[in-house]
Amino acid sequence: MKLILTMHFDEVKKNPDVFRVLLQERHMSRFCHFQGMSRFEGLPRFIEEILAEGINSGKLYPFDLKIITVAIFGAIEALMRRYLLELDEKGHSPILDNAGTEILKLFWGGLTREES
Repeated sequence: MKLILTMHFDEVKKNPDVFRVLLQERHMSRFCHFQGMSRFEGLPRFIEEILAEGINSGKLYPFDLKIITVAIFGAIEALMRRYLLELDEKGHSPILDNAGTEILKLFWGGLTREES
């Protein structure tokens, strides 16, 4: 999952204008046939498949796949928007540099420390 997130965020950094358009036009049906849009829309399905595989193999405890998939994808979208905003305002943004790792830490480990 970390590799997928890292690859996705690297692609955003390489092609910010493409992702700017995708984020702005995502809900308009006339763009759904656009190749980049279909790749972008396929990400939630891919995330859900990875999570389902983890549950089925016993590596992840059972949870509502739809809710967690939407939460992870929402985090990805929010980070992309923040990256593009900072890029426009400052000309650069480091926010995606560790985004994959931080998303996984949040969803895999939570925010609380384990009690010994």
